[in-house]
Amino acid sequence: MLSPLLRRYTWNSAWLYNARIFIALCGTTAVPWWLGEVKLTIPLTLGVVAAALTDLDDRLTGRLRNLAITLVCFFIASASVELLFPWPWLFALGLTLSTTGFILLGGLGQRYATIAFGALLIAIYTMLGVTLYDRWYLQPLFLLTGAVWYNLLTLAGHIIFPIRPLQDNLARSYELLARYLDLKSRMFDPDIEDESQAPLYDLAIANGQLVATLNQTKTSLLTRLRGDRGQRGTRRTLQYYFVAQDIHERASSSHIQYQTLRDRFRYSDIMFRFQRMLSMQAQACQKLSRAILLREPYQHDAHFERAFMHLDAALDRVRASGEPLEQVKALGFLLNNLRAIDAQLATIESAQVAAPAHGTTEIYSQKTVLAASAISGCAYAVTCHRNRPSSATR
Repeated sequence: MLSPLLRRYTWNSAWLYNARIFIALCGTTAVPWWLGEVKLTIPLTLGVVAAALTDLDDRLTGRLRNLAITLVCFFIASASVELLFPWPWLFALGLTLSTTGFILLGGLGQRYATIAFGALLIAIYTMLGVTLYDRWYLQPLFLLTGAVWYNLLTLAGHIIFPIRPLQDNLARSYELLARYLDLKSRMFDPDIEDESQAPLYDLAIANGQLVATLNQTKTSLLTRLRGDRGQRGTRRTLQYYFVAQDIHERASSSHIQYQTLRDRFRYSDIMFRFQRMLSMQAQACQKLSRAILLREPYQHDAHFERAFMHLDAALDRVRASGEPLEQVKALGFLLNNLRAIDAQLATIESAQVAAPAHGTTEIYSQKTVLAASAISGCAYAVTCHRNRPSSATR
């Protein structure tokens, strides 16, 4: 049984990526040395580098399609350089046309843009080593061999850990969500200077980072859901994603003017209790992030129930003290959002257990919802941008 620290590194995608690069480079140096052809190290290593820079996270069929397109583009780029290099004018014309073509290819989407970048990189590598071999096809062949070698390692890693990059994106989303909630809790600190805008700017930056990560996670989910058949791992990540999105939407909604509340309740415990509740929920999201990375069940903290009970009592005292109705309602709306966030966190594991009982119908309905979200483009990003804190409403 591995310790939590070892498990964290074992299941970390960055560590697995570094291990894959290490094995790939060892292969490109050890095999030429064993064959007595040290010169082969150069094109093989450059092929590995180009393939690593064009590696895209996708399901298995998508990776195979990407590999086929990548190899074709790599061969065209490398062979055209080898064949046209002896004739400068033809080489310049061919390089211009191929560069333009690859740039236009990138307009079809992120996948093709990444592959086009790798093809241009292969063309540069070929120019650097054009004098290494007498036969025109040898260097393109060795460059493609290095690319195939790296992609074989990538496919092996994908078969062993099919959704690990997706889980890392999801864990990163909850980690940034924890940071966002923690920064949000500082807005309820009654000791903040009256004219200080630093917490607002920090909150806006954290919100932008969180939205970008959630969109990246959504893209990774969509690539797998298109060819998925309701696998349990994908169901779990899909549920986690919906919970993270809902928590963010509730936490970023504006109901109050923080400066007004701080001035009104500076010597009351209500502000401290809201601050503590948001801080506790930030810690819960951080705990959930670690649970996703280590593939452990999340255990919700039982202290939330008592904290909400005391927060209710504090709000009742504020209501009974004759405070302005508008501010009391704003605090009530905020409390409702915090309760909804707590309910999501408390039931996230029970929802995972109950999910298989609904069969594949619910899974495909969830796919439809997520696909509709993707079709709408950046609607979610625009909504979150509108909810970013400003000095007027926050």
